[in-house]
Amino acid sequence: MIQKVEAVVLRSMNYQESSKILTIFTREFGALGVIVKGARRAKNKFGASLEPLAHINAIIYKKESRELQLLTDAELIDSFPGIQQDFEKLFLSLSILELTYIVTRHSEKSNPLFDLLVNTLHTIESATKSVVLLFYYFEARVIVLLGFQPSIDRCSSCGRKVNELMEQGARQVIFELDRGSFQCALCLPVNDTDDSVDIGTMTVWEQLRLLNVKEIRDLDWNREIQGDLDRVISRYLEHHQPEMRTLRAKQMFDAIRPE
Repeated sequence: MIQKVEAVVLRSMNYQESSKILTIFTREFGALGVIVKGARRAKNKFGASLEPLAHINAIIYKKESRELQLLTDAELIDSFPGIQQDFEKLFLSLSILELTYIVTRHSEKSNPLFDLLVNTLHTIESATKSVVLLFYYFEARVIVLLGFQPSIDRCSSCGRKVNELMEQGARQVIFELDRGSFQCALCLPVNDTDDSVDIGTMTVWEQLRLLNVKEIRDLDWNREIQGDLDRVISRYLEHHQPEMRTLRAKQMFDAIRPE
């Protein structure tokens, strides 16, 4: 059946002499594997529309019994040139594609996730300062869409809210991966362990859940907690998403980014 789809290209690989195999995330069907015949010929009609990050309208021949669908035409909506020309934007956007690939491999369509992906990429493209918080925003929103939203506005034992604890001088909390909550130092002795994080991490994570993407883009936040925020969100995803793994693009970004 011929279908017109809106999609973002997540992966692209060469196949045989002249073709490409793509993984695309579509608004209409979720993630699909497609083959594009003749895509590598010198004279082809596809241009940049088959590269990772490309936001496209495409025509596919879809057959349920087929593992790879046939993509016959693609119209480029946006290639995000502002992302392509910036080291931080590019590597973090590729990390977002990688995460999307992992969580959509066996899932049905998800309009909220598709909109989240496209809106986040557009906001990264237009950002004029560091976009690392937008990557954490995407992770945090994926957690909500997967149904694993943590309870991080108050201590799970005593019920004190984060702002109350900070007023009382609390600096560290213990994050509980299984329960998706934290305990404060008044309820549980805080040791220097992998589960111990700066209490400000909970505040920023809660903002990632409550604010929209443009508000996150413009948010002033304490960069000193970046390590804790990075670690606790990624560990929480890995704990609750069996197929989750270290994101290669993010690992490369962390290894070579300027200090």
